[in-house]
Amino acid sequence: MNMTETKFNVRSRLFAGLLSEFRKKGRVIPLQAVEVFLLVASGVDTVKELGIAMADDDGNPLHVSSVHRAVSFLRGRDVYRKGKFIKSPFDGYLQVREHPHTRAFQIVLTAEGKSLVKSYLSYKRI
Repeated sequence: MNMTETKFNVRSRLFAGLLSEFRKKGRVIPLQAVEVFLLVASGVDTVKELGIAMADDDGNPLHVSSVHRAVSFLRGRDVYRKGKFIKSPFDGYLQVREHPHTRAFQIVLTAEGKSLVKSYLSYKRI
């Protein structure tokens, strides 16, 4: 085995590294937020499409409010809970803008979000 080989599955290790980046921000990250991040990274770019992509076993889309909450969290927006604002641990992995093709808002990765994808999900063998 040379220096560039490993006995571990590299893709799994890289994915674990991505999850570690979310965890390192100082608080528990909802799994829905990580799922939203990965779906946006894969090209899903509206709240409606995210809800459909995150449907339950019966095909019912995830409720719009849950999708909005996860997107806001990943945008770095503070959340109001139990009478006070809770600061988001992120500067923003996602951004929202007008969609060029529909009457919806488009959700895309920020430079920081793209950096995470490049670092942990874009593996190329040496």
